[in-house]
Amino acid sequence: MRLKQQVRFHTSSNMVEKKVTKYLTVYNKAYSDKFPCILTSKKGDHFAFCSLCRSDFAVSHGGRWDVVKHIQTKKHQDNVRCVDANKKLSFCGSASRQEESVTNAECLFTCFVLEHNLPVSCSDHAGLLFRKMFPDSAIAQQFGCARTKTSAIISEMVKTEEEKLVQTLKNGAFSVATYGSNDSDSKLYPVVVSYYSSEEGKVESSVLCVPVLSGDSTGVNIAALVIQSLRSRNIKLQNCISFSTDNAPVMIGLKNGAATHLKKEMPNLFVAGCACHLINLAAEKAAATLPCKVDEILVDIYFYLEKSAKRKDKLKEFQVLHDTDVKKNVKTCLHSLALAREMFVKNAATVVEVKSSRPHEKSGQLDSYRIPKMSKAASSDSQTSVKCSSLKRSSESPVPDSKLTKFHPAQKSGNSSCNLSREERLLMFLTRQLNK
Repeated sequence: MRLKQQVRFHTSSNMVEKKVTKYLTVYNKAYSDKFPCILTSKKGDHFAFCSLCRSDFAVSHGGRWDVVKHIQTKKHQDNVRCVDANKKLSFCGSASRQEESVTNAECLFTCFVLEHNLPVSCSDHAGLLFRKMFPDSAIAQQFGCARTKTSAIISEMVKTEEEKLVQTLKNGAFSVATYGSNDSDSKLYPVVVSYYSSEEGKVESSVLCVPVLSGDSTGVNIAALVIQSLRSRNIKLQNCISFSTDNAPVMIGLKNGAATHLKKEMPNLFVAGCACHLINLAAEKAAATLPCKVDEILVDIYFYLEKSAKRKDKLKEFQVLHDTDVKKNVKTCLHSLALAREMFVKNAATVVEVKSSRPHEKSGQLDSYRIPKMSKAASSDSQTSVKCSSLKRSSESPVPDSKLTKFHPAQKSGNSSCNLSREERLLMFLTRQLNK
């Protein structure tokens, strides 16, 4: 197709006007049928686009001849040879059912590694193990998910889950929580979001990202880090309805706290301190008023049973007798004291039976234990004398808890001492219902 274009010529003598018609060629779809790499151009009808060279060229003068000239250029020929030399990826086309089964097996194994928090390096040995375990399986023979592929699959899974999470946050309300890590090398502030999941029908919490804070850990920088984490994913700040963190001044301070700076961007933001932190502080203050230290008692019980096979056997017998679960005595860290305390309360009666069933031990009967007399130099210490005398009549009348608040297994004063062994302290503690 050609378009007419009129051109006027002017002479200086008689100013005679002469009209000349000029024809311009436009792009024709037949070019793509002949040359598949030639496509329409966004510049207009007088241009064509080459998908191999990734460039536009004019076809207004020669039309099809312009296309032929472009194909004969050195640049285009080099691109053609480069494309022919590259092999096509098999997974870009339609994969067979066998290949899909192998891919599914590799994804399932990657989920297994993530769910059980296994090191990615263990995947280097998985393929060899599966081929030995299942020599007749065609899927096991083609399984090849080592650490490189496992890491790639994990990255794709993370992208997919993050896209779903971000899409949910864009369309609904959510809350944000963050807290600084104790990592000495970098300052990590994980951003955790809580939202309502329509699929699960309940409120869920997920880690959105774990950004690294550069600079000082001030309220301004922490607030800017949280805002940047949301804005970089095109999440509306208005959808964030609450902010939760610990009760440190840098987080919820009225002047320069992170919550104060977040409220400048989100005026309707509700700030909630960490309830677990407050409960922990209250429990810590309450535990200081107890007549003994619970953690020390639990440790004493562990060592009392751990160092004797006979006591372990006796414990199992009395656990069966008292119809309680037979469980192993395990040394417990501080963060698991709640679980150890529950197990101790359930098995307190059995432990008392174990100790009472061994009368030949010194700790079996407190009635036969006599506190050494105090010297005159130590008679001024009334608190120690009250504690020692209270132990003597512990089997006759209850001892006020205030008298045992600061009881220690070995209290020395002057040249005399008031000593109680671990077994004696445990029996005294376990036989009192108030302590339980």
